[in-house]
Parts: sequence; C-alpha cells; structure tokens
Amino acid sequence: MRRSWFVLALMAAVAVGCGKKKADPSTKESSTQGAGASLVEVFERGQVAWNVDADGQVLAHIHHNDDGDITKSSKGTIEWTENGETKSAALKYDSDREALVARGPALEQDLTEIRYTLVTNDEPVSGALHVPAAGSEALVADVNASAKVSVDGVVAPHGGVVQIVGEERIEIVGDDDSDEVRVYVYDASWKPIVVGPRKITIAIGGAKPEVIVLTGAPDGYYCVGHWHVVGEPPRVTVVVRSGPKVHVAIVGYRPGIKMEVAGGPKVKVKVKGVAWGPKADVKVKVGGPMVKIDIKDKGPKGKVKIKFK
Repeated sequence: MRRSWFVLALMAAVAVGCGKKKADPSTKESSTQGAGASLVEVFERGQVAWNVDADGQVLAHIHHNDDGDITKSSKGTIEWTENGETKSAALKYDSDREALVARGPALEQDLTEIRYTLVTNDEPVSGALHVPAAGSEALVADVNASAKVSVDGVVAPHGGVVQIVGEERIEIVGDDDSDEVRVYVYDASWKPIVVGPRKITIAIGGAKPEVIVLTGAPDGYYCVGHWHVVGEPPRVTVVVRSGPKVHVAIVGYRPGIKMEVAGGPKVKVKVKGVAWGPKADVKVKVGGPMVKIDIKDKGPKGKVKIKFK
C-alpha cells in the first residue's frame, strides 16, 4: 500500500465550533469538495471523498492535485467480511451520480469495515473505512454534538486519550506490555462511572485494520478487549451504544479540520500499566531472591492492596 495521509472532513459540520479556535499544527483546514456527509481521505497526489449509505451503497469521488476530477477515469474494488467469508464488489463509474458506485455490505454492525483498492492514473491506493450502522451521515450528527463539549485541558486519568462520543465522555487506554485495550466512561466532572449496559466498539485504521467489541470488566468500571496494534494506532473510531442511543466518533477529530493519521501524529493510547485492573502479579529481582508482589485492585472507590511474597 502506498504511503498515504488519511483524513476526515465532514463538510456539513465545517462551520460548527471552529471559527474562534486555533487549529492544531498537526492538522489542516478542510477545503475538500464533496457531498455533505463525506469521509475524505488524502493520498499522495490527491483525495477521495467517500459516501456510504445506511443500506451499504458506496460512492467515491476522486480529485487529483494536478488533473482535477479523475473519478471517471478511475476504477477500484471494495471488499468486506460477511459470516467469515470475504466478499467484494467493483467500483464502477455512474454518470448520473458522477461517482464510482458499488453495492457494499449491509451495515448491520455498530462498525462495519470496508476495505478498498483504487487505481487512479495507474496509481494504486488502498485503505479501509469503518462505517457506523447509519452510514456516513451518522458521523455528521455526532461530530456536531461532540463539538459542544471541549476536552481541552482534560488530563486523561490513566494516561490514555480522552474523547467525547455523542453524550459520553470516555478514555481509551492501551497496555504497552500486552494486547489489552480498555475504555473508561466518566461523568461531567470526569469522575469514573459504572459502564453498565453500554456496549463499546472500537476500530483501528492503518495497514492492519481491525474491529474490536469490548466486554465489561468484573468491577464494572471499564470495558476491555484485545487488539493487534503495534505501537500507537494511526486512527481510532469509537462507537458507544447505550440502549437505543448509538453515537460514533473518530478520536481527535474536530469539525472543519482535516485530521492526519498515517504519516502524521499517532493516537497516544498506550501506557505502561493500567490502574483499576484485575488482579496482577509483578515479579522483581534485585541482586537476590525473587520477590513476588501481589496487587489486588478494588476499583476506584476501594484501596489497592499490595502483598509481598
């Protein structure tokens, strides 16, 4: 796969919450043309604006930096996994829509992974989209809601990354010494609350995309799952389902800003050790017999017990 810079631009949300904020130096202002609920990815010589309907129809508009709109002369394929089987469909030019069009998977999961390969001016471009059940339009609605709550100045309690997902305040933490990833939920004062019936799904972009459905921890104060991320991930998409309410966000995204992922800043989610976890054993040897430290965690309201053996 050619090295690329992946970005998100939700054109319907450009004017929301951005007028008076100074742009982060790692991002660029959005100027992409396309439909109102487009996911826009920037590659080395251009960009692709994606639209995915709730019924799984996929549209792509391709713009080349030198040649302008090259959608008509481009082609490609999409693929997805359904019931353990890989399926695919060709992206073909539709003159009525002036876009490459394909019938993709039914968006029945909280996040559906759609992988793609495009050939633009004989240049292959590959990547993956993680789309919520309501399609790309759901991102527009949720980014408007998320933009009303700022996380500026908020210190992640466990050293991970904090994010507003619709009405929820969450923190994503990856254990640097294992494949474990956790998501904590907080109240308006950024104090931990019981996850309860919430269902949390995260998706990782980049060269090896994956979708992880988390499960509740025994003490109820976080959800946990396992991923195959090496280093910091380039893009993280999160869905929080609470009863009939479902919200989605791309970590670090702000309305009207193109967010670099591959080739740009990574999502800093990994830390050394994670608090409030299950029982853990730590072995220490300093010039003598092995000392075993038994750490038992009682949750945010209890005290951590440490026993030397």
